[in-house]
Amino acid sequence: MNDDPRRLAGRSGRIPTYHLDRHRSLIVRIGPASPANGLHSQTVRPAGVLFDLDNSLIDRDGAFERWVETLGLPARDVAWLLHIDDSGRAPRAQVCARLSARRPELGSPHAVWERMRAGIAAAVVPRPEVVAAVERIAKVARVGVVTNGGGDNQREKLRRSGLDELMGEVIISGEVG
Repeated sequence: MNDDPRRLAGRSGRIPTYHLDRHRSLIVRIGPASPANGLHSQTVRPAGVLFDLDNSLIDRDGAFERWVETLGLPARDVAWLLHIDDSGRAPRAQVCARLSARRPELGSPHAVWERMRAGIAAAVVPRPEVVAAVERIAKVARVGVVTNGGGDNQREKLRRSGLDELMGEVIISGEVG
């Protein structure tokens, strides 16, 4: 078994690194290990592993950028939109209202939202290294996703990522409240 660590992170890099040791134990390291920060590697045999979806299992920022490119906006508006999106952390209603006000030809905030949610989901691309990592973890533990957003949108992202069939559990805030 290859024991090279793999990172399941998007751009934030805050997701734990892991590898399977020769005993098929899952080794998890959260952040850079050092005596100064009190972090260290630890061997665990989890019953399950839950992942976040956006900017963890999938590159949500990359999908957003690919969607923005389809709008045909001038470079300054692209930069502005990427900034106000804040890697998906900004409230969607606010982003859509601001984009609609700046570019009225895109339609109402609701119309922008419908284009955005469908466009981002359609722009998700599989990340083979992530699929392989989840497959390896699924051999020793149950895997699932806990994510926020609308059910249809998040499930489409999961499907397009190639991870939907690997997940034993999928918990989406828009479906459970």
